[in-house]
Amino acid sequence: MTTETTIQCHYDVLGVEIQANAAAIKKAHRQLALQHHPDKGGDPEVFKRIQEAYECLSDPAERQWYDEHRSVILQGWSTTDGTNANDLIFQVAPFLHPSCFSGFDDETSNGFYAVYGQVFAAIAREEAAASSESHLPVEFGNQRSDWSVVMAFYQAWESFASQLSFAWADVYDTLSEPNRRIRRAMDDANKKARKSARKDRNAEVQALVHFVKKRDPRVAQRADAMRREKLQKEAAFKREKALRKEEQKAAAEEWRQEAADRIAQMVEEDRQAGRIRLADLEDDDYEYDVGKKKGKKKKRNKSMEQSREDGELQEEKDEHAENDIINDNNDLPNAEGDVDSHGDERSSHGEVSNEESSYVSSEEDEEEEPDLWRCECCRKDFKSAGQMENHMRSKKHKEAFKKYQAKTGE
Repeated sequence: MTTETTIQCHYDVLGVEIQANAAAIKKAHRQLALQHHPDKGGDPEVFKRIQEAYECLSDPAERQWYDEHRSVILQGWSTTDGTNANDLIFQVAPFLHPSCFSGFDDETSNGFYAVYGQVFAAIAREEAAASSESHLPVEFGNQRSDWSVVMAFYQAWESFASQLSFAWADVYDTLSEPNRRIRRAMDDANKKARKSARKDRNAEVQALVHFVKKRDPRVAQRADAMRREKLQKEAAFKREKALRKEEQKAAAEEWRQEAADRIAQMVEEDRQAGRIRLADLEDDDYEYDVGKKKGKKKKRNKSMEQSREDGELQEEKDEHAENDIINDNNDLPNAEGDVDSHGDERSSHGEVSNEESSYVSSEEDEEEEPDLWRCECCRKDFKSAGQMENHMRSKKHKEAFKKYQAKTGE
């Protein structure tokens, strides 16, 4: 694999400073994209470099990696296997720039799949030579690869952890120092240097994986397919929800109609049988079809006020009657004869009334007591006269009796 290119800095492509913020980079990209867009007669290659520069600098993590390795990336190395003669490990920095490949055609040797297939294979060979525990997938695939293969590849490489020894990162040569205490200090310093070098290696390989995955057409196609599937599921869910709502509405309307029909049928049966319904006693405007009583509270309050006024009028009549009786008694003569005659008359009337009362009571004793006592006003049956008397004294019966009187006009 040969890569020989003249690489232009991303900041130079967009015409911004290295310290430029995200807003300045976005503004510069917009202006250049409108100016060099192919639809407006611009150069496609220039437009492509503008897009590549913006993709890199708009990603904070990718921009940080680019800033740290910019000098290495811009060298434009010529490589045969990705490794320079003076390097001990495969250098991934040159492949963190879009200029290292040309297009996404499987047939070309410098295409996306061919270039990065060789890069990941070289890194995997290094790790396998350093440790038998390394099992990194080598097959990068092409644009026709199944998604399960692509997904397994990226999952393995995104958790990359190098198995190399990094002995070349040692700072001190411990064999040349005879002092044991100093050698131990040198060993500690070398361990720290190796740990730091391993951390940097893991970071740069993971940065390479992120760079490649972001530009992989297969990943973009999968994301589009998942997005379309999600939208289809949401649309299906909304349709199903609307359908359930309509069904519930129809069921509720059917239930209300059935309830109204049942109530109307019951009302008609009561009217044909001559039964007096409590609703008829309470309110003439009772709505049988919906089961609601309009103005019930208002009617009840009105009837209570009417009964209160009737009671006050009756008390006034009783007072006037008493006054009339007292006045009549004052006008009567005080003669003894008159008193005696009236007394005899009263006594005679008393004797007659006693006889009549005894006669009536004897007739009542001869009559048989009924088996049931019924209150037609409240439509209730009682088994004894005591129960009937208790009911007649109840507040509920008195209210029902007043309503019954008002209804019948008695």
